[in-house]
Parts: sequence; C-alpha cells; structure tokens
Amino acid sequence: LFVTLPNSLSIPAPSAVPELRLSSLPLINENLLGLSAKSVQGFDAKSDLFTRPRAIAVVRVDGIDSLNSKDHTTYQLENVSFRLILIKFDRESVSVNRDGISGSEIAKVATTQEIKDVAIKTKLTALRQELENVHRLADAIASQGAKFEKSNAADVYRVTISGLAGKQLNSEDLDIAVKDIQNAVNKLAQALATAYGDQAIVEVVAISETRVGNFITLTWREQLNVYVFTSTDYPAIFAIFAGLVIALVLAVLYTAVGMMSMDPSKDSIIYRMTTTRMKKA
Repeated sequence: LFVTLPNSLSIPAPSAVPELRLSSLPLINENLLGLSAKSVQGFDAKSDLFTRPRAIAVVRVDGIDSLNSKDHTTYQLENVSFRLILIKFDRESVSVNRDGISGSEIAKVATTQEIKDVAIKTKLTALRQELENVHRLADAIASQGAKFEKSNAADVYRVTISGLAGKQLNSEDLDIAVKDIQNAVNKLAQALATAYGDQAIVEVVAISETRVGNFITLTWREQLNVYVFTSTDYPAIFAIFAGLVIALVLAVLYTAVGMMSMDPSKDSIIYRMTTTRMKKA
C-alpha cells in the first residue's frame, strides 16, 4: 500500500502487476529512491532522473491483511519472508517499534515530543504506545521541517506496528484499531510530505498472522543457522544411499566369510611357495 508518492514517480496500476513477493520490496524501494537500477519483473516504475525522492517511510503492520484503504494504491503480496529496507548511508535513519524510537538526531527530538490532542480510541495498551510513538515522530518531523530542506540524500524511516499481532478482536474493536492506525499513518505521511516538499514515499506493508509466523521462523533459523531439509528428491536420494550402504555391508560380509573359511594349504599361493621343498637332482 503506497500512501503517498512524489509526482515525479509513476508506478503501474495494481491490476497490471502480478502478485508481488514480500522479499522483493527492498529492491523496489531502492529502485524508487534511485539507489539501484535493478527493477522487479512486472513492476516497472518510471521516475524523473533529476528529481529523486528524498525520504521513504516503510510502515509494517502485523496482524492484519490490509488497512482496507480505497484511496491509495494497493498491491497483493505473496506470503513469504519480509525484510525492511536496509541501506547504510550518512543520513537520517529512524526506527519506531514497541521498544520506542531510536536512530539519528530526529529520533532524539521525537522522544521529547508531548502527545497533545491525539484521539487514540483502541483499548490495546501495546498498540496505543506504538501509535503514540508514530504521532511523536510525525510531530518531530513537522517541527524540524526547515532542517530537511537542506537534505540531499534520502532519509529512511522504519515503523513497526505489532500491537494487533496475536489479538482476537471482535469486528468493532478491530475497526477502531485499524482506524487509529490509519490516522497515525496519514499524519506521518502529511508531515513527511510537508517537510520534504512532496518528495517522500510512504509505504504500508500489512502482514497477517501466518506471514508473521513464517517471518519469525525464518528469522530464528537464520540466527541459529538451523534449516529443515525439504527437498522433493528425498526418496530418490534415500534409495541411492541405502543401496550403497547395503552393497558395502554385503561386500564386507562376503569378504569376512571368505577369509574365515579359507584353507591356507589349498587356497594360499604364498603358503605353498614358502613350504614347497626343492627336489634333489
């Protein structure tokens, strides 16, 4: 879901794009920022070479499939692993999650912002805290707008909202929570558009419970270097190794039985040569 895009960027319509892989989003983002010339097959974006986006905000929402927003461009994503864009440059880089706000100088400003006149109606404490951090970040960006006008490199904002993950809510409470998330994302998008002169990308990635589980599992496997053998050739490989092992065991057994039943006086050439006496002339 692309909430805001610069006018200099043109992306294909969702109906013309096949189902995208979550793992391809970093490459798409790098291409949109002009940091990479590589493009994802089926997603051909057009941009102005002389007017590149100066900021990108990737908002990851765990626990739902979508924000049900009809006013923005929405694409279907395939259920695979997802990694936020990770690019290391000398610029603003801010992360917002359930642990708080961290990153460069703007993150320090955001932590000092006071929440005023923010209507967050959800009863989920964790979600409320995350959304308050998003509002703090938006207020910090708005208060430091003049600073970003001098920025030449693209700034990256990573926001993770996981307060809905694992929660069983009725339709009313879920609608309230989704509405609160939409309000927070829209406020962040408006602050970025104002601070960066409409040269900011705001992207929302909604990941359901299944995708969250798969992502966590893949993350643990990578960290622990543990992988599950899932090759479709397993029966054939097993048959090959089983045949080799059985053949080797039979060969060793046949050799051992043959050596044990050997009669040195009849079967050993060396024994006969060493024991045969020379005849006298």
